[in-house]
Amino acid sequence: IRLSLVGSEMCIRDRNQNMPEYVRMERTRLQAELTRLQTIYVMRLNSAEDLRLAAARYEDNVTLFSEAQTPTSPIKPRILLNTILGLLSGAVLGVSTAFLLEYLDDTIKTQEEVSAVLDLPTLGNVTRIPGVKELKDGLIALKEPRSPLVEAYRALRTNVQFSLVGNPSASILVTSAGPKEGKSTTLANLGTVMAQAGKRIILADTDLRRPTLHEFFEVPREPGLTDLLLDEEPRVDDYLRETKIPGLRLMPSGPLPPNPSELLSSPQAGRIFEELKERADVVLFDSPPVLAVTDATILSTKVRGVLLVLDAGTTRSDVAQQGQEALTQVGATILGVVLNRQKKGRGGYYHYYYYSRDGQRRKRKRRSDGDGEGE
Repeated sequence: IRLSLVGSEMCIRDRNQNMPEYVRMERTRLQAELTRLQTIYVMRLNSAEDLRLAAARYEDNVTLFSEAQTPTSPIKPRILLNTILGLLSGAVLGVSTAFLLEYLDDTIKTQEEVSAVLDLPTLGNVTRIPGVKELKDGLIALKEPRSPLVEAYRALRTNVQFSLVGNPSASILVTSAGPKEGKSTTLANLGTVMAQAGKRIILADTDLRRPTLHEFFEVPREPGLTDLLLDEEPRVDDYLRETKIPGLRLMPSGPLPPNPSELLSSPQAGRIFEELKERADVVLFDSPPVLAVTDATILSTKVRGVLLVLDAGTTRSDVAQQGQEALTQVGATILGVVLNRQKKGRGGYYHYYYYSRDGQRRKRKRRSDGDGEGE
């Protein structure tokens, strides 16, 4: 075999040598072209195999179970869901805000807070008087004596009388810690219900800075207390004013003096106050606020007791404490607190509505465990 192969090569070599030159060149060119085309073919085969393997590797194994359905409602916006979420968010925010405001609120609103802050009894709970355009409109005990609101003043009258047991001739100073807390209105209505109960009452307007009692009872302001203090031969009865209420007399303030504190602390004032006590069962003194000027602390030393009026929901705890401290420092006896302008529903105010104007008890039905029960 080897000899035959060697012979074949020798024959081919001899044949190539016998070929013309141009034939040999063309043959060489064609062989080179064949080699190039074979190489390209092999490369293309390899690329095709790679593509086939890649396609097989990433082929999705997805099976169609059912055809997609066209939605009948929009995906967004979800009105019901958004509304519920909004209501919940608003409720949470509202409750959180309410708790925050309650935490930051340091005003006195209930008698429990009075006991906690001042350690004083609450003698009266009075709501705001509606429809007050002038001071005389605030005298509700005279205008509407059967009004449920007046019952609060009657309850205050009873509590004050119990606190003054054993004092045949009592004198009470009605004041407040700050301005515009309703002390004059409280004094005017308290004096009215006391007079309606058959007591001899004198109201003394010792607020010589901004007197208002004469407006409640529609009497002249002059002459009054300041004239009496400057009179060389004072006669108290000449300056007392009769009112529309039997048994109730008023000592108006008189002209406003430049030195109210000095007048109220004078010996002449002390003698006049003693004469007023001799002419009445109860003398109620009005005065400026405790923290505004010293008039109230001066007057507190000349009376049997002091009623401290607080504006419920407005008077701050520290202000009330300062007012109490100013009175106790001079030895005043604070009988208790009157919570004024309370919201309805607190302090038993609604219990007064069980009674009609003719004095008969109203019937009110309520459900208790499914049964109606009249009260």
